[in-house]
Amino acid sequence: MTGNLADLCPVGALVHTNSLFKYRSRDLVHHYSVDVMDGVGSNIEVDSRFEHIIRILPKINEDVNGEWIADKSRYAFDGLKYQRLNKPMIK
Repeated sequence: MTGNLADLCPVGALVHTNSLFKYRSRDLVHHYSVDVMDGVGSNIEVDSRFEHIIRILPKINEDVNGEWIADKSRYAFDGLKYQRLNKPMIK
């Protein structure tokens, strides 16, 4: 749950570096969805620009998840965007 600490910081000293200074929030398209990474079914807000997912934020729903999501849910899109392994690492 360490990804939620940046949401709690009142002065903005803690930030999410994956979308920092790259996009303005007014340029993003907001989509509301349900998180499939956990068994709770948390409500999330997926922000995208063109065909790329930029960030995933929690959507407030007091009955299901409050205002929290798991780190796996928040940063799962990073594996879709950046394919770090291009070939098998065999010696």
